[in-house]
Amino acid sequence: MKKIALLPGGFKPPHAGHYNMAKWLAKNTDADVVVVKVGAKERDGITREMSLQLWNLYKESDPDPLSNKLLIQPSTSNSPVRDVYDFIEDTAPEGSTVYLGMGEKDTSDSRFKNIGKFAEPRNIQFQTVLVPPQAGGVSGTEMRGFIKNNQDTFFYNSLPDHMTDMDKEDAWAIVIPDPMNEDLYESGADTAWEDEEGNKVTLQDILDMTKNIPIKNFPTEKLAKIVLNWDNNPEEIERISQVTVSQQYPILIMVDESGKIQWILDGNHRAQKALRSKAKTIPAKLIKPSNLSPKAKKIFSLDEDLYENSVHNMSTKDFNQIGDILRDSNKSKQIHNLLLQMFPKQKDVLNYNYTNDSYAEFKRFIHGINKYQIIGPEITQPKNIKLEPEVETEREKKFQQYINGEIDKYFRDNNTDPRKVDISKFPPITIDEEGFVMDGNHRAFLAKKQNKPLKSYKIVASQNDHPNVEKILNIINPINEDLYDPNDHVSDYMKSSEYKAGMPDGPKKDITPSYKYKRGGLYGKMYNETVTDTDIICDNCGWTWAIVDGGDDLYICHTCGHDNTPNKMNEQKLFSKNWWKDIINEILLSEGGAAGHMAHPFDLPNVTSGRDLVNVFEQAANSLQTNPGAVKIDGVNSSIRLIDVGGTKQFAMDRGSKKDLDIKGITKADLEDRFSPGHGMIKVGGEVLDMFNEALPAIQGDLKKLGVLDDPSILFNMEYVAGKTNVQEYSSNFIAIHGLNKVKMEEVPGRMYRGKPLVKRYSQEFNYDKGALQSLLNNLAPIAKKRGFEVYGSVPTQMKAKPNFRAALSKRYTVETTEGAQTKPLGQWLEGMNNIPISEFIFMNVGGTKKKVGAVSKQVYLAILKGENVDELFEDQSDKQKAIDGFATYLGTEKLGDEILKVLDSPMGSVENHEGVVIRDEKIAKIPFKITGKFILGGLQTGFR
Repeated sequence: MKKIALLPGGFKPPHAGHYNMAKWLAKNTDADVVVVKVGAKERDGITREMSLQLWNLYKESDPDPLSNKLLIQPSTSNSPVRDVYDFIEDTAPEGSTVYLGMGEKDTSDSRFKNIGKFAEPRNIQFQTVLVPPQAGGVSGTEMRGFIKNNQDTFFYNSLPDHMTDMDKEDAWAIVIPDPMNEDLYESGADTAWEDEEGNKVTLQDILDMTKNIPIKNFPTEKLAKIVLNWDNNPEEIERISQVTVSQQYPILIMVDESGKIQWILDGNHRAQKALRSKAKTIPAKLIKPSNLSPKAKKIFSLDEDLYENSVHNMSTKDFNQIGDILRDSNKSKQIHNLLLQMFPKQKDVLNYNYTNDSYAEFKRFIHGINKYQIIGPEITQPKNIKLEPEVETEREKKFQQYINGEIDKYFRDNNTDPRKVDISKFPPITIDEEGFVMDGNHRAFLAKKQNKPLKSYKIVASQNDHPNVEKILNIINPINEDLYDPNDHVSDYMKSSEYKAGMPDGPKKDITPSYKYKRGGLYGKMYNETVTDTDIICDNCGWTWAIVDGGDDLYICHTCGHDNTPNKMNEQKLFSKNWWKDIINEILLSEGGAAGHMAHPFDLPNVTSGRDLVNVFEQAANSLQTNPGAVKIDGVNSSIRLIDVGGTKQFAMDRGSKKDLDIKGITKADLEDRFSPGHGMIKVGGEVLDMFNEALPAIQGDLKKLGVLDDPSILFNMEYVAGKTNVQEYSSNFIAIHGLNKVKMEEVPGRMYRGKPLVKRYSQEFNYDKGALQSLLNNLAPIAKKRGFEVYGSVPTQMKAKPNFRAALSKRYTVETTEGAQTKPLGQWLEGMNNIPISEFIFMNVGGTKKKVGAVSKQVYLAILKGENVDELFEDQSDKQKAIDGFATYLGTEKLGDEILKVLDSPMGSVENHEGVVIRDEKIAKIPFKITGKFILGGLQTGFR
């Protein structure tokens, strides 16, 4: 028969008298458990959550075994009396005994007198127990007064005696009214992160996003490899000594979607303090990318594969997928047999986990089989076996309950004393490289209690090239399911004039392939294709093109039409999600060369909803009336820097990658080393460099005023146009210098890539002498003219009339669904969109296969615009809504952009006939952005696809 002592109250906040009442009930009744119910009502800023934290702190810091009897629970009621009635009616087990602990002032409360009537029908024995006055008792009003008046000493004196000074500081930190306490922010309350485009997120933003994530006691030793180290920095070491590790201010740890730790977002000093003091755990919040806003994910580059290749990240969807496969008896048996062939020495652990758990604890290992090996068996000493704190606490509680006679059986199916069980007969456990138990927590716990070793197998991160790897991965992921879609920015590059400049013999006016492309996957007919780290070489005609050009037809030769698709994904490992991201991180900076990708309105950090999107267009229209924009020209980005070569200044190209030649600067002599034979950039680069190097004496004074003469990091952001582009045939060839940027290389704090600090290379506009640039253009013009080129700076726009946004917003558009067509004006589609899914990926049914695409992408936009059924395109309900929001985002960007471009004129004619207009107005955004109208669909109008 269960015996329960009940202690309800407001406890705002709890003090020593309250805690000692609970301990008295645990000691002076025969109750199995003392349930403390904390009321919901807030008093003078002290919340239920604060009181719960204090109760748990009192209990966890108490070495007395009696504290293990205390169970702290929140109440949804503001009334302790209501709590008692609810507990008797709904919670207490039938046939149990309930003791209600009461203080002297409560015994005369007539509201409790009818409780027995509610207990009787459920055969509950109910009685009140008078708890004598306890040491440390003060009134709640007095405690709140101590807090309000910042009287920490009086507050400390009212806490339970067993608490250390640090425990009392933790308690004070829980109740102090100022959330901006210095212990929270190691770098101050204005801690923030910002990317190269000016997007910013503050620590307070992160705290708001993650306020519902529970605090857990995280194993400190797991942080040793990722915490920042300041051993040689006296100032930081002093800072470590000053910070406080407390439950109120947990450190923030970034983890992937499967819970694998990545880096410490906030709290490196506190983590170092915990490590130095050899604390077993530290209060922490584990933050997944899905907990953050799209803007925060973008700033932290969480949509890129920035982690070491040894880490196999899995999403919830991946776990569900591998779970379904392992529950399929045929597939799980196939995988088991393949694993036995792969790891014959480890058959014991494989057979055990397959037979008993259907590999339930091996999901990550199997899903990432190409990245893992099993080693062992080996004998592991108990000191080297590590359990998660929650697991160890749970096991210890049951162990103590058995020893204290509170439970009759420790094991479900027998009466064996856990202190006497024969550890040597236990099946082996499985541990990771750090010694943490992956499978066999209970066995490991008992081995540690008896201080005896266990047989173990270890799963380690190591490249696995066994032939069975491909077979297992084919069972998990049928062909073509894990192909990475380059999406917009990279694949668009193929359709641009810059891509065409890379064709043999320079730009092509029109390219219409004579073949019909049939996607055969990566397991089609075998050819002797040559694919390097950066290029594909056609084995039929020998033409070479760059992998980074992207596109669905990446392997199709645009000279002869030959399909150069590799035969085996595992041999080439090309075009997979991780491979493509590696290429992006290692080789590419962004589309369009070193100047980087320019933002669309929906990319701006202050644009997160449909209403925001409309506002930006309205603000841009107002700005353009008094602050001319710049015509965006669809040319070949041919950005250059002035570098020193053997003591002589000369111009060099920079494509913006982290390749050695780009970092040094690509001189004319380097062009054929940097680009493949026949690549159009050799011709473009030669013409641009010849022009500028010849003009060097004439523009030297201008270069000095611009700072270029002594700073090789300054980049001329410019376009090269020779004849027809995607949208307009110009009457002359010209160079257009948009402005000056500075190229930077910086480590991303706390981020690693392939075992080294991740370095990003990017460029940003900076303030420079506009008059000096115009003088340079004037002095460059005669040399350019001799070579058949004109020279422009920023081509200004002029607004002829106000854009008619009302016409665009009132036009109706239809989204087809299985339940019927939804038709609304553009304005309503945008007004109903509260979150632009700019960084979200969704799964789209394309040609019978699922394809991962951006929610805000051309592919999604065009499919819905053409009337395809959303329910047939997307299976996941949330994906459907993201797709509709992405469609509305593109639609609004195109149609509102068209209205602006219609009313803009320029020295080069109507801006409607160009790629768009560039807006530079810090009142709208700190970074330049482009309005492109229909050109957002880029090269889709041309014959080149």
